[in-house]
Amino acid sequence: MDTVRRILFAVEDASAPLEQLADCDDSVFSYHVAILIESGLVRGDVSDGHNLQPMGGSIFRLTWSGHEFLDAARNDSIWHKTTGTIRSKGLSLTFDLLKELLTATLRGQLAI
Repeated sequence: MDTVRRILFAVEDASAPLEQLADCDDSVFSYHVAILIESGLVRGDVSDGHNLQPMGGSIFRLTWSGHEFLDAARNDSIWHKTTGTIRSKGLSLTFDLLKELLTATLRGQLAI
């Protein structure tokens, strides 16, 4: 999930299609591009190798869902608190669960 977050930030800041991420292996980046496209967080394109594994990818832009997730994940302290709580309990982290928890943590921060 940390890689997903890094990629989404990079897409948000990019002025051209994102085709690589610093300090990220090409195969890891390509795989994450594929799952980000499949999840509907970004618009992009992936090239598959002969074994149907992603071999390269480009991200053109965030989708509405991508912007919403990134807004929920933007604050470092909320991100670390939420993901740390999940890890400390030894729970599996699904995307939907993470988004719900981030949103709930944000709501808690807004309580007056």
